[in-house]
Amino acid sequence: MSKYRFLGIFIAASLVVSGCAGRLPRIQKFPIPAEELAKANAAVREGDVLLARGDNYAALLKYLEAAKLNPFSEVIYNKLAIAYTKLNYYDRALDAINRSIALNRRYAFGYNTLGTIDLLRRRPASAIKNFQHAINFNPGIAFFHLNLANAHLERNEVDKAMAALRRALTLDPQVMERQGGIGVQSASVQFNDSNRYYFLARVYAEQDEEKLAIDFLRKALSGGFEDFERLKKDKGFDKLRQTQEFKDLLQEYGVMLTP
Repeated sequence: MSKYRFLGIFIAASLVVSGCAGRLPRIQKFPIPAEELAKANAAVREGDVLLARGDNYAALLKYLEAAKLNPFSEVIYNKLAIAYTKLNYYDRALDAINRSIALNRRYAFGYNTLGTIDLLRRRPASAIKNFQHAINFNPGIAFFHLNLANAHLERNEVDKAMAALRRALTLDPQVMERQGGIGVQSASVQFNDSNRYYFLARVYAEQDEEKLAIDFLRKALSGGFEDFERLKKDKGFDKLRQTQEFKDLLQEYGVMLTP
């Protein structure tokens, strides 16, 4: 066993004990032999394909293989954390993502994954802090803002959630169509209840994206949204409220705009 491999394993073991990214010591990186680096990268590519197919356990094994070959890659440990999270192994996911961040304190995707794990563990305050770290280091990733919006909604911080949603949609108007849970490169928690769909419909309505606004409003209504008085008065829907599509949708669900 090389001295670098031994050092990497030793550090990994020590990180399991510390368990929190904010208290982890910075990890010094050491060179990896070119042959082992190539093998690690090949294992990562195979893991990515498997994870995209939904074969999460096989992907996990590939990422573990890659991490053994290259224990100094924040990218590999981020992917390892995502695979663990997909399998609901949250403690091991935290160990992996803590190491990822300790390897690179400015690795935005690491903080985004940590925030996603926080949300899945019902810790929205911590999630907000970590998503904000991700945005500070890389403000141009729409998923980061989308996740931040979700965390604010968990705390009923509507105005802050709306601001984050607007930013996400400005960066990528199709971000919601691409959004599908935790992916190979980046982690995202799905918007999956009627209240969230309502807010998304409102944001799209404000941006004059009528089709998307109607689509998400339909999802909100079919998902059980029943605050019809709010829907009738919400200024975000002022323009959309004049369209026939809006009127037809509300009539479909038995909602009358006028007495």
